[in-house]
Amino acid sequence: MFVVVSAVTGGAVLRAALRVFRGAGPVPADRPGEPETGGGGEQSEVRGPVRVLPRPMLVVPALLLLGSLCVGLLPGAAASLADAAPLFTDHEGYRAATFAGEEAERTGAAGVVTVPGAGPPPHHAWDTMGVLLGLLSAVSAAALAAGAVWGTRLDGGGARTARTVAAAVSRSVVVPLRRLHSGLLGDYVTWFAVGVAVLLVAVTVQT
Repeated sequence: MFVVVSAVTGGAVLRAALRVFRGAGPVPADRPGEPETGGGGEQSEVRGPVRVLPRPMLVVPALLLLGSLCVGLLPGAAASLADAAPLFTDHEGYRAATFAGEEAERTGAAGVVTVPGAGPPPHHAWDTMGVLLGLLSAVSAAALAAGAVWGTRLDGGGARTARTVAAAVSRSVVVPLRRLHSGLLGDYVTWFAVGVAVLLVAVTVQT
């Protein structure tokens, strides 16, 4: 699941980067039957036919990529995250700390609240399987991006079959999802509230 999700997400990001920053691939045709985001009242970040990208548009993604690399490459960062993971998911520890704090406040007692141990941290060191899965995710993301950008130029039975399958998936999955993304702030606030409500219900059922 992690490999598939990271490959699809990375492929989408790479495709957008190739289309936006490099102008790669054919010029997209107008599709009047498909939904589009509103974007009313928005101003273009870059104007004019000869585009010179503003520095923040390059610096911000570079810093985000650098931070991602630091999380995976710096041993101290990985160890800290591994140590924090059991505490973050320790339901009994949260409950004990909450009830102990309420009891101390009710009785006026002072002292340090002791919380039960959250268990050993998960494995975070590099291993062969993890490296292979990471490479598989990266290669799959690059392949998906290349197919989305330049796949229309390929000819042959396999390419036509792949385009037919992609078009079917787009009609049945992508287009309905795009209809939900209207670009209007009120709609996004509504969906955010729905997501929070679903998350709260899931957490309540788990506990």
